[in-house]
Amino acid sequence: MIEKMSKVRILALQKDKEKLLDSIFISGLFELKESREFDSLSRTQIDTLKEEEIIDSRKRFLSAIEFIENIKNTKTPKEEIFLTRNDVTLVDIKRQEKELEEVECIIDALREIDEQKGILARKREKFVPFVILPLRLSGFKGTKTTDIFLGKIKDEKALDLIKEDLKEFKYVSCEVLGEVIQIFAHKSESQKVKNLLENFNFELLSELPDKTASEVVQKLDKEIAKLDDKKSKYIESASAFLGLVKSFKIIYDYLGFLLAKLKANEKFMASKYTFFVEGYLRQKDENKAKEFLEKLGVIVSYEFLKIDKTDDAPTALSNNLVVRPFEFITNTYSVPSPKALDPNLFIAIFFSIFFGFVMADIGYGLLFIIFCLPMYFVARGSTKSLMGILSICGVTTIIFGVLFGSFFGLTHQTLALIPEALIKDPTENVYLMLAICLGAGIVQIAVSFVLKGVLFIKRKEYGESIFSGFIWVLFFIGVIIFALSFVAGDSFRNIGLILGCISLISIVVGQFFINKGINRLTKPFSSLYSIINILSDTLSYARLYGLMLSGAIISSIVNDLASPFFSNGLTFTLGIIILLIGHGFNLFMGALSAYIHVSRLQYIEFFSRFYEGEGRLFTPFASKFSYINLIEEKNRR
Repeated sequence: MIEKMSKVRILALQKDKEKLLDSIFISGLFELKESREFDSLSRTQIDTLKEEEIIDSRKRFLSAIEFIENIKNTKTPKEEIFLTRNDVTLVDIKRQEKELEEVECIIDALREIDEQKGILARKREKFVPFVILPLRLSGFKGTKTTDIFLGKIKDEKALDLIKEDLKEFKYVSCEVLGEVIQIFAHKSESQKVKNLLENFNFELLSELPDKTASEVVQKLDKEIAKLDDKKSKYIESASAFLGLVKSFKIIYDYLGFLLAKLKANEKFMASKYTFFVEGYLRQKDENKAKEFLEKLGVIVSYEFLKIDKTDDAPTALSNNLVVRPFEFITNTYSVPSPKALDPNLFIAIFFSIFFGFVMADIGYGLLFIIFCLPMYFVARGSTKSLMGILSICGVTTIIFGVLFGSFFGLTHQTLALIPEALIKDPTENVYLMLAICLGAGIVQIAVSFVLKGVLFIKRKEYGESIFSGFIWVLFFIGVIIFALSFVAGDSFRNIGLILGCISLISIVVGQFFINKGINRLTKPFSSLYSIINILSDTLSYARLYGLMLSGAIISSIVNDLASPFFSNGLTFTLGIIILLIGHGFNLFMGALSAYIHVSRLQYIEFFSRFYEGEGRLFTPFASKFSYINLIEEKNRR
């Protein structure tokens, strides 16, 4: 559900600003907003140099985290495999700064070694083609009357052209050894030769030491080996600091805390001796915030106000453990407006049912639970939500798997342990399965109209709630009764027709009375026209059967491909491999397709009638930390 929010205003002395801000951020109760009150106060200016310094430090520490966690031949401690938030005080952070500086020194040294290795490696690459020359390279420096051009070129066509063009010179000779070209030219023609070579991207070896190329390469190899040995020692010493990765993460978050606190100054209004700040908090946390502010030990004045129309209030969602993961699906589309309805309970119900219907296999459902549920308890952020969604959908997948009697595509007829299907062979019962899908669509669309009616009631637009919302439910009931009459008997058919006609007439007449002006003429007709949209939207739910059918057929094909290999002990392993690859592919593609298409049904067919997004999530400062929970020293256990 969407929680009610309040606005808070705080006025305090400038000398207490740091203490007050630290406590506000640590409390996790407030989201600060830009203050626009009190024209007599001026806006606090941010220290841009300090901001740049903090941003640069954060980048360095983030690089340090990534470096330490990716050191070769080292193992990350078990507790660091997944991000965990640690309770930390500001005192703890200051104690660890020295150790972090030591690790940063190692990182700087390694970076310098890599730069030196890069220089040597590039230098070595230049000399490698010339190892075929037995002479010292200093012998190619030329004489008083002759210039020597020693270099290489990889393009054979260009090489042929160079050799052809050099024939036009009178005092020039050329010798080619592999990629290496030696050109001897008289001083009078050397400039022309140089210009010619430049046109063909000739790579001239400008450095000519008093050694052979082979000796130069060997020397460079030794220098690189020394650097590698030096780097290994540094890496070994850095591995000893692996247990301090948590310290890096703490400092990274702490710098984020300083940065946010610095940027928060832009939202303040201040005088010479006081400053004023505004923010939002959950209405239910007002007493907690009041107690918190009164125990700070500083002079502070505050007040709680109701949210008005001019406020850009955030949306605070509060749902139970089952519904909470599905907030990810809703927020991917758009965060609900704080004045709208929270659809997440209904998303949890419909999404999990539709997903389970599409996958509909006991084995696949068990895999979802086995792999995703443990991940849910250790992962964070969107990954945690996704794992929670798949875990819950794993349960519905098992339920539908039992209904259809499917275990990795096997049935009761092939394996007696599998429960007998309550709905026989969904691949052949086309009409029944389509009826189930379309019926589910009608139910969800009907719920969307109920929610639309509730939204209008919330706004005290009672006429709209009846004739644009609830009356449509009566129409759907009539449609369902009419459809069931073909199974239950003709006696119900007239009841369905009467309900449908009454609802449609009520919709048209109601729209005429609740609207004004030109809308009195257009709205009744547009309401009738919406029946076409409803029919189109309902047919969209047929895709659920198509997705389920494709998954069931692929499972059957995989089993048929693998079964012949189980008759022979020599090919048994190959059969297992076929099953693993085939069902793995089907599971992945089926889950991906189910997630995308079921989400589409929620976004287009369900949300289009009542949902109001364009909100933004309530993000108190404490929620912005990646690795730590910042607490007060007195709260440490």
